Amino acid sequence: MIKMKLVALILLSVLISFSLSSGCDKENACEVCQQIIYKLKFKFTSNCGNLAHCKTTCTKVLKEWSKPGSTFEAFQADNVGKCDACFRAGYCSQTYCQGQKRHEEMVIQKVIDSYDYQKKDQVSGRELDSMVKKVLRNDKVNFDHMAKKVQEQTLKALEAKAFAKRKGKLAKSLAEVAEY
Repeated sequence: MIKMKLVALILLSVLISFSLSSGCDKENACEVCQQIIYKLKFKFTSNCGNLAHCKTTCTKVLKEWSKPGSTFEAFQADNVGKCDACFRAGYCSQTYCQGQKRHEEMVIQKVIDSYDYQKKDQVSGRELDSMVKKVLRNDKVNFDHMAKKVQEQTLKALEAKAFAKRKGKLAKSLAEVAEY
């Protein structure tokens, strides 16, 4: 009886240690992979310290990143996005990447739908084009910064129109004064 309890305890501890060492399910591994390759590409740094639950995945990605002929070369060359690169490396499922892509497309569509085409001369399309390209490449997009830029451009355009109206009224007033 004691031997069975001891064997059960040993098996339980082995199972627990195994689950703790590989406690990174497919979705978490996918997220970790994307975070790591993004940091490596754009911030030139990576730290697995804060990813304790997926440390093995993190170290595997770091090792693969620097290998010649790595599966991440397409991402480094801007040919595929983060999720596609991690899918090719075996960390993401195709279903997950398709869901992520659909979400990004919905965000883009929302931005396009909310764009007021009547005021298209007031806002530069460069920032919008840049944001769409970033979203399509799975890059991080700072929507607050984008909204601020659009707001600044709109205000400038409105101020310019208001000035033009005032200038027209001022010219008319000056013409009336000159007649007297």
